[in-house]
Amino acid sequence: MDMLIILVGWFAYASVFIGFIKSYLTVNKIWSRKHDTNVAESISVYASLLGLISALPFFIKYLIIDQDFASALQTGVGLLVGIFFLLVGIGFWTKQKKESSGIWQRFLRAIKKENHEAADLIKALTKPKHAERISKIFIQLAMIDGRIDASERALLESFHKLWSLEIDLDSIKSNGQELSFIELRDAVVDYLEYAPPIEQAAEVKALLETIVHADNQVSDEERFILDEITQVFEDFLNGDENLPRYEVLVAPQNRDQHDMLESMLNNCEKLTDKGGECYRVGEYYSRNYAQMICRKYRSMNVFSAIERID
Repeated sequence: MDMLIILVGWFAYASVFIGFIKSYLTVNKIWSRKHDTNVAESISVYASLLGLISALPFFIKYLIIDQDFASALQTGVGLLVGIFFLLVGIGFWTKQKKESSGIWQRFLRAIKKENHEAADLIKALTKPKHAERISKIFIQLAMIDGRIDASERALLESFHKLWSLEIDLDSIKSNGQELSFIELRDAVVDYLEYAPPIEQAAEVKALLETIVHADNQVSDEERFILDEITQVFEDFLNGDENLPRYEVLVAPQNRDQHDMLESMLNNCEKLTDKGGECYRVGEYYSRNYAQMICRKYRSMNVFSAIERID
């Protein structure tokens, strides 16, 4: 029995030695980077303080009351590491202005910054970045066939509840089929122009399919617009140069049409290498969508054509 107690004691001190090596390796990894502001700001001051506060009573208990020196030594090493991380977290070794270079000033500055960041993780988990723009895309897609059925409504309401968005689905009206197609594509382009995280954009693309199939049927309108906007997402996600593209060109035949197009097509590119003067209305991924844009201008008696971009 005595031999067992001796062995356990030796194992305890061996454990302390291993803990010391572990702590050394942890501190050593940060030591050469302790001057880096990004490293300092990545360490939570609150977490370091809580670690010190929770460990200090055990250190006192092991050292004074229990006289368990192995445990006291191990806890003491942990306290030293905690103090080091606290100093790194408050920017003790980073370059700062003279008026904020004292330890107390650095501590207050770090606490103030962390207070502003305290809810970042919760917000990220409950409300994604660009949630309002994503919501607009989802609602417009659900309304593309002129109505939101019960299954689509339940799906949309679950998103809005999770993201804490107040949306009155009953107040949303369709703006006409052709305009709805254009507005939905513009909403997708607007969302992607803000360069959302790749993972988020991929999830949004997948959710578009979920919304379309929520009522267990895909309407012609949904299939039509999905062919276009999924390719817009695909280009953003993968930058596939082999995706087919179709440009719509319009050519004014008289002065009145020229003036009308000048007023309608703000900042559109004017081309002179197509056998005459014309305007590039836009580039699209679906030929059917490009044909719809063509019909829009032909209904105004404006000559329009589609060219495939290779």
